[in-house]
Amino acid sequence: MTVPAHQWLVHEPEPLVAALKGDRVTPMLVDRLPPMIAELRAIDNGAGGGQVRSLAEHEFSWVAGLLDRGSYDEATGRKLHVALAELGRVAGYMAYDMDDHGRAQRYYITALRAAHAADDRALGANILSCMARQAVELDRPAEGVTLAETALAGIRTAAMPKLHARLRDSLAYGQAKLGDEPAFRRTNKLAWQALERADADEPDWLSSISPAVLAADTGQHHLMLGKAKEAEPMICQALDGLEPGMVRTRQLWSCALAKARLRAGNVDGAVSAGWQALEISAGLSSARSTARLRSLCQEMRPHRRVPEVQEFLERAHS
Repeated sequence: MTVPAHQWLVHEPEPLVAALKGDRVTPMLVDRLPPMIAELRAIDNGAGGGQVRSLAEHEFSWVAGLLDRGSYDEATGRKLHVALAELGRVAGYMAYDMDDHGRAQRYYITALRAAHAADDRALGANILSCMARQAVELDRPAEGVTLAETALAGIRTAAMPKLHARLRDSLAYGQAKLGDEPAFRRTNKLAWQALERADADEPDWLSSISPAVLAADTGQHHLMLGKAKEAEPMICQALDGLEPGMVRTRQLWSCALAKARLRAGNVDGAVSAGWQALEISAGLSSARSTARLRSLCQEMRPHRRVPEVQEFLERAHS
């Protein structure tokens, strides 16, 4: 998984040239791609990857076809590669959300190559951040750390505080999974410091990193390290600051909050957060959300003699 990251870091991108055959790809058409991609991200956040993945994959293939068969100048070709890279990242994330990890990895690698062709180091680093999180999720945290560190090395001079925060957060995820608490705390502090410097001029594809997201991740990383009492207030803070349209995210964080409360000995609070997660789940098409709910139920089973827990487990099973 780390080989494409190394290639991205050390190889100079080939010069882009104009394509002179095929139907003309106009600047007007290319300029309409970023809002279209933003809408895909919004639908995914509200309904889960299963609802919109086929649409994202269709649009990815369509843009790839424009690059292969259209005619365009160098500036338009660069924008097409940027659009292909972000569509690949979005389609990869949707496949990841549906537990289709092989497909996700293929989209990520294709997206990374498109970002490299466009000479967009920041976009490539963001794709590597997604790959790092996938590696940690697949119990390969050392590879996740390598991917995040490679991305940071590649954008060392980039003035994008949000991107630095995102990459530090991905690195902290791997460190927490490895059980390296001192490294996690150092990296997490750097992520917060970077986010404090963020401004409104950063690319739209960085809109998903916010104080709420970083607070939730910080809480969940504390949970991985066995610090349930530190985790709960961070996840609560995150849920309070979450935007209304981030429906799947609310479900995932509610599951995390329930686990934090359960491990801290607050069974009633865990059930309350669990009900929130369960109610949201009915409207989602997300294997990741289902897996988080199933994991929560497994942790709750030792408490099933408590009537409220038993009622929750029965409802979740149905």
